[in-house]
Order: sequence, then structure tokens, then C-alpha cells
Amino acid sequence: MPRDAFKAAGTGQWFTILILSIVFDIPTFIISSLNKKFEGKTIFEYSNILVCKPISVSIGFICTSYFLLVLLVIFRMIAEIIKVSFLVLTPI
Repeated sequence: MPRDAFKAAGTGQWFTILILSIVFDIPTFIISSLNKKFEGKTIFEYSNILVCKPISVSIGFICTSYFLLVLLVIFRMIAEIIKVSFLVLTPI
């Protein structure tokens, strides 16, 4: 991300990187502080305590969907690497 921001911003790259750092650091700080406060519980368990049940279910659905999507992308990348490296004549 910083490299792409650097290319897009030109001479104002320091400001873009500062904004991106803040955008990514705030959620990281929130999640890490919640994990410290609710030690031993997952985000799904303490979201019921923090918000109502429907919002908690939607948070769980969003997190699960995101991680499944990331998993599928990783599998696809691994399949491409195997195809290019070992199975050159095999269609994906």
C-alpha cells in the first residue's frame, strides 16, 4: 500500500502515507485494546456484550465472509503458482 500511495501522490507522498497509517492504525488499536479488555474471548463472544444481537451477528458474518474470501484468494494464488511451476501443460 505505501508504494502505491507513493506513486500516486508524487511529492505529497508523506501526507498520503501519514493518512494511510492513521486509517490502518485506528482499527488495529481498537481491536487490540478490546482483546486486552476481554481476554480469552473472541470477537464474536464479546461483540454480544458490546452491541445488540443483530449487530453482533452482522459483525460475525462480515468477519467470516472476509476471511473466507481471503482464503479463496490464497488458494487461487497457490493454484497459479503450482500451475506455472510444475504443471505447465495442465489447465486450471
